[in-house]
Amino acid sequence: MKMGTIIDSFAGVSLEDTKIAIKLIFETRFKKKYPRHQGDVFLFSDMHSVLDAINKKKINCVCISTLDYLITKEENNLIPVRTAKLGESAKSRFVFLVRKDEIESIDKLMKKTLIIERGTHGDVATMWLNTLLFERSLLESSRYFKSVERMEKGSLGVMKLFFGKVDSCLVQASTYHIVKELNPQIGTNLHVLFESPDFLMGVLAVSKDIDEHTRKFILLYSDELAEDREGEKILSIFRVKGVSEFGPEAMESIENLYHKYLEFKPAGR
Repeated sequence: MKMGTIIDSFAGVSLEDTKIAIKLIFETRFKKKYPRHQGDVFLFSDMHSVLDAINKKKINCVCISTLDYLITKEENNLIPVRTAKLGESAKSRFVFLVRKDEIESIDKLMKKTLIIERGTHGDVATMWLNTLLFERSLLESSRYFKSVERMEKGSLGVMKLFFGKVDSCLVQASTYHIVKELNPQIGTNLHVLFESPDFLMGVLAVSKDIDEHTRKFILLYSDELAEDREGEKILSIFRVKGVSEFGPEAMESIENLYHKYLEFKPAGR
């Protein structure tokens, strides 16, 4: 089992925490539970490096964002097999937030400031926002707003909006609800201008060239990871609650978003 992942794939997780969790998964849990099997993990900076490693058989499975999978679908030689449960579901949705009574429509935000989560969630959120802007014959976010800031934790973005440091904020709905529960005044002062559909954020995929024995072992290991306290603690670093079987229908909403975005992109907005 040789797994690869892109280092910036996990929303709200620092580089150091990512390295710690991966070390726990492979150097502690894997070797202890499966001493006769070989396991290793490789960290990559981008999807191009992942594809190169797959083609050279350096790795045989990957944890990647659904967006990266879709963008490279015609060339990636991968089969999605599992998804990560982020709560009761494997999907996330986003909310575009403004301060109540200050902004009534997105037309009022031109040349204003925006803050978004970094990583995979931020990439999907940005694509959704850009598509929303395009549908209204507006510029893409990097040109429409005065500045677009990326933050590691979405909760900090909500607080910056609350205290008037930025004009708008785009975060996971779950992040907003948690912050709102901790400080009800945030729900009173902020307003959801737009809310996205649910999107499948990531997949565990195996190489199409993998042998059946290794494929079954990868599925077994991923399924067992969330079945005891040690595994749950490791997954919690990634804010993952469990693992579920992949079904093509789960990708429908993000596929629709991606294709709609591509329809507008050639217009040069």
